Amino acid sequence: MSPKGETIILKDEVACTIFDLFNLNETMTLSKIYEILRGKFSIPVEDGEFENDIVSFIQTLIGYQVIKGL
Repeated sequence: MSPKGETIILKDEVACTIFDLFNLNETMTLSKIYEILRGKFSIPVEDGEFENDIVSFIQTLIGYQVIKGL
């Protein structure tokens, strides 16, 4: 739940993993997130869209004030 009282439901395993990473370590870097997700979900390094999607999702979570910025 966001500070504004909005409920955010994470249905995707990748999204849940990102959220969990921030809950475990607020100083998580994008590089570390990419590394963890690529290993856990076998995402090819050359998949540039992957990084854009991750940044967009993190920005959304920051916008809802569910996590703090990087």
